[in-house]
Amino acid sequence: MTEPEPETWLTYAEIGQLFAITPSAARMLAKRRGWPRRTPNAYGDRARILVPADALGQTRSAVSGKRVGYASELDPPGPNGRDQANVLLIISETVRQLVEPLSAQLEHERRRADAAVAAERIAAREAAALRAELDQRREWPLLRRLRWALRTTSNRR
Repeated sequence: MTEPEPETWLTYAEIGQLFAITPSAARMLAKRRGWPRRTPNAYGDRARILVPADALGQTRSAVSGKRVGYASELDPPGPNGRDQANVLLIISETVRQLVEPLSAQLEHERRRADAAVAAERIAAREAAALRAELDQRREWPLLRRLRWALRTTSNRR
């Protein structure tokens, strides 16, 4: 379509391309604005909607959201390579902004987990040392264990 005609019958998908919206949004737009609709006779054919000429001059740019009249623009209606590159750039920047805080939080949680694992290993080594010392003292004769117990209780006072 080089020059918009005064009255153009388009499918919802074509309206969606012109206005840079989804076909479902194009259907709702046509319904809200009361544009006439032709229902096809054959099952599976697409319905056609009468789009007024003044509506064709008010299409939106896919990237900026600004209203653009394609009659005065050099770019044809619908997404082109430049628009797609801009959309991809915006999407990648948005994803980066969303992922950055999550990455920082993940790194913080990894450090906390590493510290917890280290503390658990230290506690396990200390418990093993205490068990070994207890096993060693169990081998002492009774008199030596009593002296050791009395000495440690007298030191506490």
